[in-house]
Amino acid sequence: MGAACATNVPGSPRTILACYDEHGIGRYFHDREDDDAPGLSKPNVRLFLRACHRLGVAPEDCVMVGDRIDNDIVPARTLGMPTVLLRTGRHRDQQPRSWDERPDAEVHDVPALEQAIYLLLHLEPPHPNAG
Repeated sequence: MGAACATNVPGSPRTILACYDEHGIGRYFHDREDDDAPGLSKPNVRLFLRACHRLGVAPEDCVMVGDRIDNDIVPARTLGMPTVLLRTGRHRDQQPRSWDERPDAEVHDVPALEQAIYLLLHLEPPHPNAG
């Protein structure tokens, strides 16, 4: 399973990718895209389509995980992507303005995020004792 990483953080997106590597999760991101593509930034749906294209999958086979409804959830839902709202940071209290803006799942931590992704992709989570 691959993941596309699109960042929209002030400063260098490369710093975020290095942080992912430092914490051992960088290996899960097969496509290390950032949103510095010329003319593309969130919430432009073309950024999301570009990530799907680079991974070779349809939008409905990707899960968008974001901390903002307006920049992350809304454009992803427009394309038919399953969405997870990670309730953290300064946008944690942001609320959808309509039913169409509601994420498929809301989580507050990484273990819950992992479970939400498995459920949305209809995958069996790994068993804790599997080795």
